[in-house]
Amino acid sequence: MEQDKSFSVPPAPVDLFALIRTELANERTLLAWLRTSLALAAAGAGLLRLGGPSDRPYAIAAFLAAVFVAVAGVGRFAHARALIARVPTRRTGPE
Repeated sequence: MEQDKSFSVPPAPVDLFALIRTELANERTLLAWLRTSLALAAAGAGLLRLGGPSDRPYAIAAFLAAVFVAVAGVGRFAHARALIARVPTRRTGPE
């Protein structure tokens, strides 16, 4: 299996709470991507409903952009989650 070249030096162990904050930030970023996708889909639906026949290509483009943004966001989330899972953790506080 080929090793990922994104780390030139093995990462130092991080605090568990820092890792949790990073995971939550990754989830918030996914939600932002999905919110953008939903806004593009709503714009496409609005163009279909309220626009004329000349607006149909723009509505289709908005729907396609919505799908692309959603897929890109999920892909980015999965990639970041895989990288986060590889980070070694250390517990802090009383044992």
